[in-house]
Amino acid sequence: MAAELEAVHEAAARLKSARTGEDTLSAMMAMQDMSTAATGAKAAGVDEERYKLIRSDLSAAASYLAPQIGGLDTTMLSAAQREEMRQGNDAQLKAMEDRVPSPVVEALRPRAAELRKQDLELVAARLKGSGM
Repeated sequence: MAAELEAVHEAAARLKSARTGEDTLSAMMAMQDMSTAATGAKAAGVDEERYKLIRSDLSAAASYLAPQIGGLDTTMLSAAQREEMRQGNDAQLKAMEDRVPSPVVEALRPRAAELRKQDLELVAARLKGSGM
């Protein structure tokens, strides 16, 4: 995702210096995930389709493992609500087991918050770069 983030920053810089509508459109398209996935795949050493699957599945798993990042403030929930949420997230992870096996989830667990932050940073950069 670091390579994708760099590609988004480069496209945002091109957008700021765009002189024509075509330049603007080209830079805006370069910020989209369909344009940066190839860069991410190359940096990860996998083909683009595999990268998209990995990124999507690991990002989803990270969101279930670290719901406090970019989501609900769990400190405002009662203990029972936090437990219900944890159980729901565990059920979601179990449902993903064919794509993200348990050993992968366990390996991801200590890094889930970091991955979630990176994912959100990439989304924010895309929005900021396009002027939203």
